[in-house]
Amino acid sequence: MPRLTTRAVIGIGSFVGFLIVVWLANTSTDPSHPHKTNSKPSTSLRCHRWARSLKTGLTPYISNDKTVIITGAAGFIGSHITRYCVNRLRMTVIAVDDLSSGYEANIPVSSKVTFVRGDLKNATFVWSLFRGRKIDYVYHLAGYPSRRLSHFVRSYIYRNNLLASVNLINAAVKAGVKCFVFTSSVAVYGSSELVVSESSIPHPQDSYGIAKLSTELELRATKRVHDLEYVILRLHNVFGPNQNVVDPYRNVISIFMGQIMRDTPITVLGDGTQKMSFTYIDDIVSLVARCPLYPAARSHTFNLGSDNVIDINHVVEVVKSVMKRPNHPVKHVPAQNEGKLAGIDHSKANCFFKQTPRMEFEVGVSSMADWFRAVGAERLKRSRLAALKVETKKNIVSLWLNEDVSEVDEVDHLARLVA
Repeated sequence: MPRLTTRAVIGIGSFVGFLIVVWLANTSTDPSHPHKTNSKPSTSLRCHRWARSLKTGLTPYISNDKTVIITGAAGFIGSHITRYCVNRLRMTVIAVDDLSSGYEANIPVSSKVTFVRGDLKNATFVWSLFRGRKIDYVYHLAGYPSRRLSHFVRSYIYRNNLLASVNLINAAVKAGVKCFVFTSSVAVYGSSELVVSESSIPHPQDSYGIAKLSTELELRATKRVHDLEYVILRLHNVFGPNQNVVDPYRNVISIFMGQIMRDTPITVLGDGTQKMSFTYIDDIVSLVARCPLYPAARSHTFNLGSDNVIDINHVVEVVKSVMKRPNHPVKHVPAQNEGKLAGIDHSKANCFFKQTPRMEFEVGVSSMADWFRAVGAERLKRSRLAALKVETKKNIVSLWLNEDVSEVDEVDHLARLVA
């Protein structure tokens, strides 16, 4: 596939800016935004807001005759969704991944699973996934997830997280797909001192969040023009087995476990008092896999995750405990200016799906540690990442400058695994 020219990358950036403007103009009329709010709603109002939508379909469609495409199927969340769709929903799955940071071993072995390796940035490859098949749903989970690193690899993020998504949306329209499920992120909200809900106006503060929001806007525009149904799920801080334990630029819990395994200090940005909510993978898998089966959920956006808020210092202590290294050293490094949220309202997902995360944080981390010792540690031992390449090093996190970092005009792949 030919490289994008500088003019093409600038064009993508302009397109992203245009989509943000469209978002602000249409927020009040989108079905996912019944009204604007900056605070958590009272219990009596929560489900009443969506009463009309909920009446449209509470009984789910059947799933065992469906053929679906799942992108990022060899990665963390994608592998769990693939397993659930095959084993629990009896779907036929076309599992797609480029194996740049996932593992084929994560994909379940089944006569109902066909693994296809390829690059979603290549529109010809994307269309080949649909050709000759009747695809009912697309679950789009592929993409590079590092918010902090995205400031320094903007072109890479837009090509992998936006251009690839547009290729997939185009193909879904041409193939007559019934529903497109997109895993977005609470990164679209940016920073807020108030609790954010799906009707809060997004202000993404990093290229990762901008790319996610742009894909959301593309899906809404495609619904209006081509009637492609969608469900958007804004996830945050999901953790558990099958996470990438090699990449040091994402997934804080796996980073901490990896640092313990390598016998290097756990690195904490800032003083560690920043608070985050963490969601164990098993608590969201069913909802993500089943959401296109519910007519009421179509053309809606949902925040998805745990309400429990935990500070990073506590995360460190839990990880050290479950890894049986209570005295492992911790190193604090200067914090990066990043978005912080006071809280996230999940009441809409609770109303539609009657399901809330239940796994206690400590139990989930312990379960992940069991997997890490059985599988993750061996992957960490056998693999490493190639030297980090960025498009600009200006103001990059000092912690990353300790690595072998080079500045290039265009990043081919910053997270490729090396055996």
